[in-house]
Amino acid sequence: MRKKTCFFIFLLLAALLAGCGNAQRRSAVVPVKQQFISMASGGAADMPLRFSGVLADILNRDIPGMNVSVESTEGSAAGIALLAGGKADLAIAQSDVAHYAVNGTEMFQGGKVGILRGICALYPVTLHIAALERSGIKKAGDIRGRRVAAVTDAGVAALDVLAACGVPEKSVKMQYLDYNGAVKALTEGKADVMFFNAACPSALLKETALKERIVFIPLDDGEISGLLNKHPFYKRQVIPAGTYAAQTRPVTALSVVSVLLASDRISDEMGYKIVKAMYGDLQKLRGVHPAANGISKANAFAGVAAPFNAGAEKFLKE
Repeated sequence: MRKKTCFFIFLLLAALLAGCGNAQRRSAVVPVKQQFISMASGGAADMPLRFSGVLADILNRDIPGMNVSVESTEGSAAGIALLAGGKADLAIAQSDVAHYAVNGTEMFQGGKVGILRGICALYPVTLHIAALERSGIKKAGDIRGRRVAAVTDAGVAALDVLAACGVPEKSVKMQYLDYNGAVKALTEGKADVMFFNAACPSALLKETALKERIVFIPLDDGEISGLLNKHPFYKRQVIPAGTYAAQTRPVTALSVVSVLLASDRISDEMGYKIVKAMYGDLQKLRGVHPAANGISKANAFAGVAAPFNAGAEKFLKE
């Protein structure tokens, strides 16, 4: 009996010791530190909103403890303002608007935004100049005396183009609208021409071109050269024939680059992790839109006006 009792006590002690060992092992597990990050989308149009959502999914999946939420904004300037005010940590923005913020010009004449850090360049954003066919507008010079609708981030570019084409700002009636508002103004006859910047092809423009006879106004070589010489962030781009309904010829246009910016509150270590996660799943990012196919280390520094986050720069140069 005593032997049986001793054996039972031995088994009980062994079980208790094993439980203590497991408890010690469990208590030794260090919890992952949670990092909450807000990312401004850079616009409410189809491409920036979808792209920022996919990017957030990748970062949340591949960086332990990461919690990225996306905030839809009206455009690049609004996103940069959120960064400057400490209400966002990341933002997708156009390279021209980032240039204005870094240098304290145009809509940032109140002061330079010194907290911006570059993470990487993303995809081209094309400036579409669209008019209804019945307007008779065939070249940029024909816009003189017309009503112009410019989407949120295209206002300065519209004025740059008009100046390069010899059309004084005072000779046109400017309207600054969101994407849907600009398209509505054009199709309802409240605007004669629209400056619309978007990754090409734009889903909204494709849909509109199926309903209305739209023409896309080309810029000639002289106009393009003048703009490129004066403004370092503009690039020459061609909208291929057939991109939009009834578009039978290629259209020479301007483009800027969409870039991913961060606040200086993002550490170098986190900057490295963000770019590493992005480049670890380029296939998913490129699947958002054909314009994203050009994302690569070779293009990662193009058009990023802000000084780089050191960690992001380190990864991109590896």
